[in-house]
Amino acid sequence: MRRRFGRINALQWLGIGLVVAAALAGRVPELIPGLVAVVVGLHFLPLAALFQQPRFHLTGALMISVGAAGCAVSAAGGPANAARMAVGLGAAAVLWGTACLARHAPTGPGTEGHTQTT
Repeated sequence: MRRRFGRINALQWLGIGLVVAAALAGRVPELIPGLVAVVVGLHFLPLAALFQQPRFHLTGALMISVGAAGCAVSAAGGPANAARMAVGLGAAAVLWGTACLARHAPTGPGTEGHTQTT
């Protein structure tokens, strides 16, 4: 499990490096926050299976959506600050919500019907 987790995270960082390099080479640095959010969202999809946490599918999908929205704001000619704000606040809300759900939800196989309250 540890090795697969390391590979998933290494791929995430490689993906982030590639999208940053591509955006800079394409002279569209305003797309970087949105593209990074998409990569982070994609990395949650294999983590869902690895940790047996189906809710990470939703986290991944929402992060991808937040990133796509930020890219759309930038592509439509919106202010760079608006795109950064949309991605930053959107990503923060998704990740915070995931953490809150994880705190109060059953974890792993065999925990159906049990809640963690401590």
